Amino acid sequence: MIGIKESAILMTLLATLNVKCQEEIISTKNKPISIDQKLNLPDQKVSKPIPVEPKIVLSYDLIKKNIATQRKKFSQEYKVGNNNEKREIIEKSKKYLANQIMDNLIFSWYGVPWKIIGGRWEEESKKMYQERAGKIKEGQKSEDPFQENTYTNCSLYVSTVLKHAGFRVERYRLAQQLSANIIRSLAPKKQIKRPRGGQTIEDFVADMKTDRRGPGVYIIGLDMHVGFLINGSVKSPAGNQLPEDIYFCHADYGHNPQAVRCEKAIESPVLANSNCRVNGNILNNDSIYKWLTGKRIKTVGNH
Repeated sequence: MIGIKESAILMTLLATLNVKCQEEIISTKNKPISIDQKLNLPDQKVSKPIPVEPKIVLSYDLIKKNIATQRKKFSQEYKVGNNNEKREIIEKSKKYLANQIMDNLIFSWYGVPWKIIGGRWEEESKKMYQERAGKIKEGQKSEDPFQENTYTNCSLYVSTVLKHAGFRVERYRLAQQLSANIIRSLAPKKQIKRPRGGQTIEDFVADMKTDRRGPGVYIIGLDMHVGFLINGSVKSPAGNQLPEDIYFCHADYGHNPQAVRCEKAIESPVLANSNCRVNGNILNNDSIYKWLTGKRIKTVGNH
C-alpha cells in the first residue's frame, strides 16, 4: 500500500507521460507529406536495402574503358569488312553490348538513390546547362555510381547508361524527353511496340517472352516513368547471375529504399500499375551501326 506522498508522485508522472504522448501525436500530424503521398502512389512493400558495396571487381572507369576499346576494335573490323563480315560484326556487337549493359553497367548502379526533381526539371535543368557551359562541375558526380552523394532519376539513369555503353547520345537533353521520345531516339518504328491498354502484367510478360524481337535490352516507357526492360539474365545485388526472365531495371521510386534496382517485371508494382508500357529494342541494326561508326544519335523531342 502506497502513501499519500507516493500517490502524488505517481499521478504527476502519469500526467507527464500523457503530455509527451499528445506531443508525439501532434508531431506526427504535422510531418511533411512524403513523395509517395504527393504522387498518390499505392502503399509499397518495404524491401531490404540494396547494398552499394561491394559490387564488382572492375572499377566503373575500367568498365567504360573496356567498352570503348572493344568498340574501336569492332569499328576497325567493320570498316574493312565485306557485307557478310559487316553483318556478322553487327550481330557480335549486339551480343557484346547486351552483356556489358546487363552485367556491368546496369549492375554498377544498384543501390544509387533515386531523387525526384522538383518543378518539372527546373532546378536540375539549370544545373545541367551550367555544367555544360563549364561553370560548375559538381553535376558530373551523377555520372559515377561509386562516388559519394551520387543520385539519379529514372530518365537520367537511362541516358547515362546509354552514354557509358558508347552511344553518342545527348545525355542531358535525352533525359528531359518523354519516355516515348527516348525510345524513338534509339529504336526505329519496327522495333517499337505499344501493348494494348489495360493488359494485365501477366499477359504483358508472357507476350515479351515470345516477342519476335527476341532477347536483349529494351527501353520501356510507363505513364510517368522510364527504365530498362531486359529479356534475358541480370545479376542480383550480391553479384549472382539470375535465371533468364523479363526484368525491369530502373531508378525505382516505388520501393523503400527508393534506389536503382532490377526486379522481375511480373513482380514490379510500378510496371503493373501503369496503363502505358511502350517499349523499344535499343540494340537494333540502326543503333549498332551508329555505335560502330561513332555517329551522333539525334534526340527526338522538343525539350
